[in-house]
Order: sequence, then structure tokens, then C-alpha cells
Amino acid sequence: MRDVGEHDESGNGRRYRRPKRMRAHLELHEEAGNGDVPEVLDHPLVTSKPAELIECQPAFDAVIGHARKAGIFAFDTEFIGERTYFTRTCLVQIATSEQLAVIDPLANIDVGSLWRLLADPNVEKVVHAGTPDLELSIRHEAGSPQGVFDTQIVAGFCGIAYPASLRTVAESVTPAKLSAGLKFSQWDARPLSEMQIRYAADDVRYLLLLREALLARASELGNDAWALEECRRLETPEEYQANPHARRMKAEGAGKLSRRQRHVLRSLIDWREESAKSRDMSPRVFVPDEGLLSLAQDRPTTKSALGSAKGVPKSVKAELSEQVLAVIEKAGEDHLERAPKRRSLSETQKASVEKTCEAVIELAEARSIAMGIVATKKEIRQLASASLMGEDPGESRLLRGWRRDLLAPVIDDLGFA
Repeated sequence: MRDVGEHDESGNGRRYRRPKRMRAHLELHEEAGNGDVPEVLDHPLVTSKPAELIECQPAFDAVIGHARKAGIFAFDTEFIGERTYFTRTCLVQIATSEQLAVIDPLANIDVGSLWRLLADPNVEKVVHAGTPDLELSIRHEAGSPQGVFDTQIVAGFCGIAYPASLRTVAESVTPAKLSAGLKFSQWDARPLSEMQIRYAADDVRYLLLLREALLARASELGNDAWALEECRRLETPEEYQANPHARRMKAEGAGKLSRRQRHVLRSLIDWREESAKSRDMSPRVFVPDEGLLSLAQDRPTTKSALGSAKGVPKSVKAELSEQVLAVIEKAGEDHLERAPKRRSLSETQKASVEKTCEAVIELAEARSIAMGIVATKKEIRQLASASLMGEDPGESRLLRGWRRDLLAPVIDDLGFA
């Protein structure tokens, strides 16, 4: 019997392997192959040596030993994760000022020492938008990543929009030029093309230089301590805990559910998450959002009714119907506490909330900190509304750490100690 969930969106079985990725891979290779390759910038923090492809254990061990001895290294990965719960790491890139290595973890290499190195606080790791890469140290039970400097985060404290691409940040603070590269490639294909290796290498080649340039700019603005504080959130296990309910539903009608239907949907999301994880499948490949929404709306009670549910793969209906029906039945019987009815803000209060948003934006702009890293408008409005309604602000991050320091005038005006 094939694994439950081994299907495409129509439930006819997986008869292809990521055709969209393959098409994009071929098209981008053709386009990028016609372009000029930027020269490597001459700088002491940027190695001029070509990237070395690492495919055996002794060479890998030497790279890890060199990175540990250097005390700091740039780190990135290339992965594929459209159809699996856990992303498949296809390449690992490591750079110091003297060496640039592109490591093939699909070769016969034990890379456990790398995951342990990520958790070593005595060695600094420089990344760009590094959350999905650093998560590997937790997944492989090496511990939380430590000693992290994220150039995307620090750029947000340097007057650069957040989140910004590596290319944008590099060209904002250094003379380095990065090629457009391959945004969507068949990273598990072997042999790797020269273009794939070059693109992967450029993801780490300039990170040590960016660290130096960004720290200097953040220091000039008086934001360096705050930037490093924000990087430290990447060293907490909570940063890597998936919240399936935070994902936006990719199906129409989710906002029109009744309170009971929403509860059933949440229960189904939890079931899908655990079931997909146990099979190492993408939750949305296992059961698309459309299918969960259909189940929450109709709440079938029999296998026959479940068989008519839209968007639920045939394999799930055939082999997991009892599980699905049990989840729906329990969620339908759960006692739901009625949420207290919230008072509506008056027009005057709404205007006050918007003034608070404007004040926060002004404070951020005055310090050249990107609003994208400070707060969302929803967070600001929730905090301002809590003040106006005399409610508990809860665990708002705006009341902690560097955000509390930045927004002190606004926080004080709202009456929060």
C-alpha cells in the first residue's frame, strides 16, 4: 500500500516530481547563462578563492575544523520543501575570509558536527534571513543555534527596508555586485551545475563583509546594541516552533465560519499537522486547505458523507476516514466558552489609535529603523486599543526590550509602566 497522502491535488497518485520547480530551474539557467558574472570584490574579508565542492568526509571535516578555528563563519543552505514536512537540505555553504565551501549533504557525509557547531556559542554564525537554515541544529537535536548575526535583521536597523534581499543589502552598504542568480532551482539534481555552485557560493561569499559594514552603520546610528539584541531572538527555541494556526488559509470562505465551525477547523488543522509530520509530508499536500474548510463547514458524520467532501484526497478518505470523523465529532461536542463581547471604539478613539500608529512610525524613522522590524500596525492598534479600553495589554512585544526603549514616549502616553 502506498503511503497515505502520496497524491497530487486531484488524488491520482504522485506521477511527477515538482514539474514547476524543474521548469523554473531550466528557464532560469537559460536566462542566467546569458548574463555577465560579476567579478569578486577585492577585500580582506572576502576570499578570492573559487568555491570548493565538498563531497567526502575528510574534506568536510577539514572545513568544519577551519570554521571552528576561525571563530566566525558565514552560513547558508539550499533546500527543497514543497512536498515534505521537513525541508530536504540539498546544499550547505560555509565561508570564512580564507575559504568558501559548498558542501553536498546528499553525498555520503556525516554532517552532525556542523549542527553541533551551530549551537556552539564560542563560534559566531553570520546568516541572511537565517531562520530556516539555523533550525537544523534543533531538528538534529544539537541544541538551539548560538552566536548568530543575521544581516537581514541588522540591515533593518540601518535605514534599509525589512525584510530585504541579500542582493539589496549587499549593494546598499558595499561595492559588491551579486548576480540575479537562481531563485528557484532543482537543488537535489546531480551533478550540480557550475551556475548552481556559483549562486550558492555568492549566498555566503560577502556575509562577513556585510557584517562589518552593517555593524559600522548601525553603530553610527546608535542602533547596534538593539540590532544585536534582535539577533538574539534567533537563539531561542521558541523562534523555531511551528504554529500551524498562523498560516493563512488558502481557501475562500475561511472568514465566514461560525464559532463552532472555526473550532472544528482548528481541530482539523492540529490533526493535519501531526498526521503530515508523522509521514514527513507537507500539510497542504497531505490535505489541502480547501479540504479542511469543506470538512469544517459540512461536518460530515458518516463515511459516505465524508466521501463527498471537496478537496480531501481519495487516499485520506479511504484510509483515514475514522480519524477524520472522530476529530470532527469531538470538536463538535467540545464546550466552547463564549468570548466576552468587546466594546467598539468610538470615532474619537479610532482617531487616537491612528495617531499612535503615526507616532510609532515617526520614532522608527527618526532612528532609521525599518517599521517592518519594529511592529505591525495590528500590534500597535491592539496596544493602543487596550489602553483606551482599560484592558490588559497581554504579552505584547512592544512592551519589552529594545522596542520598549524605542517607543518609550508612546508607551508612557498609553499609560503602560
